[in-house]
Amino acid sequence: MNALIVEDIISTSDLIKNRIQSLSKSIKTIDQAHDLETAYNKISENDLDIVFLDIQMPNGTTFDILKRLSDENKIDFEIIFITGQKESEYLINAIKFSAIDFLYKPLDDEALIQAIEKAENKITNRKNAKRVELLLEYVDKVDSNHTNRVAFQLSKGLIKFFNVDQITHLMADGVVTKVFLADGTEYRATKN
Repeated sequence: MNALIVEDIISTSDLIKNRIQSLSKSIKTIDQAHDLETAYNKISENDLDIVFLDIQMPNGTTFDILKRLSDENKIDFEIIFITGQKESEYLINAIKFSAIDFLYKPLDDEALIQAIEKAENKITNRKNAKRVELLLEYVDKVDSNHTNRVAFQLSKGLIKFFNVDQITHLMADGVVTKVFLADGTEYRATKN
Protein backbone atom coordinates (compact mmCIF):
# COMPACT_ATOMS: atom_id res chain seq x y z
CA MET A 1 0.00 0.00 0.00
CA ASN A 2 1.03 3.59 -0.60
CA ALA A 3 0.56 6.35 1.96
CA LEU A 4 1.05 10.09 2.34
CA ILE A 5 1.62 12.06 5.53
CA VAL A 6 0.43 15.67 5.44
CA GLU A 7 2.12 17.48 8.33
CA ASP A 8 3.66 20.96 8.31
CA ILE A 9 6.30 20.29 10.99
CA ILE A 10 9.01 18.27 9.26
CA SER A 11 10.36 16.61 12.43
CA THR A 12 6.84 15.53 13.43
CA SER A 13 6.20 14.20 9.91
CA ASP A 14 9.46 12.22 10.06
CA LEU A 15 8.51 10.83 13.48
CA ILE A 16 5.07 9.73 12.21
CA LYS A 17 6.66 8.16 9.13
CA ASN A 18 9.14 6.20 11.26
CA ARG A 19 6.38 5.00 13.60
CA ILE A 20 4.22 3.82 10.69
CA GLN A 21 7.16 2.04 9.06
CA SER A 22 8.01 0.24 12.29
CA LEU A 23 4.38 -0.79 13.01
CA SER A 24 3.01 -1.69 9.57
CA LYS A 25 4.45 -4.17 7.10
CA SER A 26 1.69 -3.59 4.55
CA ILE A 27 2.47 0.08 3.86
CA LYS A 28 5.33 -0.11 1.39
CA THR A 29 5.86 3.56 0.48
CA ILE A 30 5.23 6.65 2.57
CA ASP A 31 5.53 10.09 1.00
CA GLN A 32 5.34 13.40 2.86
CA ALA A 33 3.84 16.83 2.17
CA HIS A 34 4.45 19.86 4.37
CA ASP A 35 1.99 22.34 2.89
CA LEU A 36 -1.50 22.23 1.40
CA GLU A 37 -0.58 22.75 -2.25
CA THR A 38 2.07 20.01 -2.21
CA ALA A 39 -0.40 17.71 -0.45
CA TYR A 40 -3.08 18.42 -3.06
CA ASN A 41 -0.65 17.74 -5.93
CA LYS A 42 0.70 14.51 -4.42
CA ILE A 43 -2.82 13.21 -3.75
CA SER A 44 -3.99 14.16 -7.26
CA GLU A 45 -0.97 12.67 -9.03
CA ASN A 46 -0.43 9.44 -7.07
CA ASP A 47 -2.35 6.27 -6.40
CA LEU A 48 -2.61 6.47 -2.61
CA ASP A 49 -4.30 4.02 -0.29
CA ILE A 50 -4.08 5.94 3.00
CA VAL A 51 -3.55 9.64 3.71
CA PHE A 52 -2.55 10.66 7.23
CA LEU A 53 -3.58 14.27 7.82
CA ASP A 54 -2.74 16.87 10.40
CA ILE A 55 -5.47 19.52 10.53
CA GLN A 56 -3.83 22.90 11.05
CA MET A 57 -1.51 23.80 8.20
CA PRO A 58 0.01 27.06 7.02
CA ASN A 59 -2.65 28.97 5.07
CA GLY A 60 -5.58 26.75 6.08
CA THR A 61 -6.60 23.27 7.15
CA THR A 62 -6.47 19.91 5.47
CA PHE A 63 -10.26 20.10 5.25
CA ASP A 64 -9.67 22.74 2.56
CA ILE A 65 -7.90 20.24 0.30
CA LEU A 66 -10.39 17.49 1.16
CA LYS A 67 -13.22 19.79 0.08
CA ARG A 68 -11.36 20.56 -3.16
CA LEU A 69 -10.65 16.88 -3.82
CA SER A 70 -14.23 15.94 -2.99
CA ASP A 71 -15.56 18.52 -5.46
CA GLU A 72 -13.29 16.95 -8.11
CA ASN A 73 -14.36 13.41 -7.09
CA LYS A 74 -10.75 12.49 -6.27
CA ILE A 75 -11.14 10.98 -2.80
CA ASP A 76 -10.44 7.30 -3.40
CA PHE A 77 -8.20 6.73 -0.39
CA GLU A 78 -8.72 6.19 3.31
CA ILE A 79 -8.23 9.11 5.69
CA ILE A 80 -6.64 8.98 9.13
CA PHE A 81 -6.32 12.24 11.01
CA ILE A 82 -3.34 12.67 13.34
CA THR A 83 -3.68 15.94 15.19
CA GLY A 84 -3.14 17.82 18.40
CA GLN A 85 -6.47 19.62 17.94
CA LYS A 86 -9.27 18.42 20.22
CA GLU A 87 -12.08 20.68 19.05
CA SER A 88 -15.38 18.94 18.29
CA GLU A 89 -15.77 20.95 15.07
CA TYR A 90 -12.83 19.02 13.62
CA LEU A 91 -14.32 15.68 14.65
CA ILE A 92 -17.55 16.55 12.87
CA ASN A 93 -15.66 17.50 9.71
CA ALA A 94 -13.65 14.27 9.93
CA ILE A 95 -16.90 12.32 10.03
CA LYS A 96 -18.18 14.22 6.99
CA PHE A 97 -15.17 13.02 5.00
CA SER A 98 -15.60 9.42 6.27
CA ALA A 99 -12.29 9.36 8.11
CA ILE A 100 -11.19 5.95 9.34
CA ASP A 101 -9.91 7.39 12.61
CA PHE A 102 -9.04 10.56 14.46
CA LEU A 103 -5.82 10.09 16.44
CA TYR A 104 -4.30 12.56 18.87
CA LYS A 105 -0.68 13.49 19.33
CA PRO A 106 1.34 12.10 20.95
CA LEU A 107 0.51 8.94 19.03
CA ASP A 108 -0.44 5.74 20.80
CA ASP A 109 1.05 2.76 18.93
CA GLU A 110 -1.97 0.51 19.54
CA ALA A 111 -4.40 3.18 18.29
CA LEU A 112 -2.23 3.73 15.19
CA ILE A 113 -2.07 -0.02 14.46
CA GLN A 114 -5.86 -0.32 14.84
CA ALA A 115 -6.46 2.66 12.53
CA ILE A 116 -4.17 1.19 9.85
CA GLU A 117 -5.86 -2.21 10.14
CA LYS A 118 -9.31 -0.60 9.79
CA ALA A 119 -8.09 1.20 6.66
CA GLU A 120 -6.62 -2.04 5.24
CA ASN A 121 -9.91 -3.88 5.81
CA LYS A 122 -11.90 -1.12 4.15
CA ILE A 123 -9.51 -1.05 1.17
CA THR A 124 -9.76 -4.85 0.78
CA ASN A 125 -13.56 -4.74 0.96
CA ARG A 126 -13.67 -1.92 -1.60
CA LYS A 127 -11.40 -3.85 -4.00
CA ASN A 128 -13.49 -7.00 -3.62
CA ALA A 129 -16.69 -5.05 -4.26
CA LYS A 130 -15.09 -3.49 -7.36
CA ARG A 131 -14.12 -6.93 -8.71
CA VAL A 132 -17.66 -8.20 -8.25
CA GLU A 133 -19.03 -5.05 -9.88
CA LEU A 134 -16.72 -5.53 -12.89
CA LEU A 135 -17.67 -9.19 -13.13
CA LEU A 136 -21.38 -8.38 -13.11
CA GLU A 137 -20.87 -5.60 -15.63
CA TYR A 138 -18.99 -7.99 -17.91
CA VAL A 139 -21.62 -10.69 -17.55
CA ASP A 140 -24.34 -8.17 -18.45
CA LYS A 141 -22.46 -7.29 -21.65
CA VAL A 142 -22.16 -10.88 -22.79
CA ASP A 143 -24.90 -11.56 -25.31
CA SER A 144 -26.79 -14.82 -25.66
CA ASN A 145 -24.37 -16.11 -28.34
CA HIS A 146 -21.56 -16.20 -25.80
CA THR A 147 -23.10 -18.34 -23.08
CA ASN A 148 -20.44 -21.00 -23.66
CA ARG A 149 -17.83 -19.11 -21.66
CA VAL A 150 -15.81 -20.23 -18.68
CA ALA A 151 -14.40 -17.86 -16.06
CA PHE A 152 -10.94 -18.36 -14.56
CA GLN A 153 -9.42 -16.41 -11.69
CA LEU A 154 -5.90 -15.38 -12.67
CA SER A 155 -3.23 -13.72 -10.54
CA LYS A 156 -4.13 -10.78 -8.30
CA GLY A 157 -7.81 -11.72 -8.41
CA LEU A 158 -8.23 -10.87 -12.11
CA ILE A 159 -11.11 -12.83 -13.63
CA LYS A 160 -10.88 -13.66 -17.34
CA PHE A 161 -13.52 -15.30 -19.53
CA PHE A 162 -12.68 -17.70 -22.35
CA ASN A 163 -14.94 -19.23 -24.97
CA VAL A 164 -15.03 -22.97 -24.46
CA ASP A 165 -14.05 -23.53 -28.10
CA GLN A 166 -10.83 -21.51 -27.54
CA ILE A 167 -9.61 -23.90 -24.82
CA THR A 168 -7.59 -26.88 -26.07
CA HIS A 169 -6.89 -28.41 -22.67
CA LEU A 170 -6.35 -27.81 -18.95
CA MET A 171 -3.50 -29.12 -16.82
CA ALA A 172 -3.48 -29.37 -13.03
CA ASP A 173 -0.26 -28.17 -11.43
CA GLY A 174 -0.77 -28.33 -7.67
CA VAL A 175 -3.24 -25.62 -6.72
CA VAL A 176 -2.77 -23.94 -10.09
CA THR A 177 -4.60 -24.86 -13.29
CA LYS A 178 -2.86 -24.17 -16.58
CA VAL A 179 -5.30 -23.12 -19.32
CA PHE A 180 -4.10 -23.72 -22.88
CA LEU A 181 -5.78 -21.89 -25.76
CA ALA A 182 -5.93 -22.77 -29.45
CA ASP A 183 -3.70 -19.79 -30.33
CA GLY A 184 -0.90 -21.21 -28.14
CA THR A 185 -1.45 -18.84 -25.25
CA GLU A 186 -1.16 -20.27 -21.75
CA TYR A 187 -2.76 -18.81 -18.62
CA ARG A 188 -2.36 -19.82 -15.00
CA ALA A 189 -5.59 -19.91 -13.01
CA THR A 190 -4.97 -19.47 -9.30
CA LYS A 191 -7.96 -21.54 -8.29
CA ASN A 192 -8.23 -25.13 -9.46
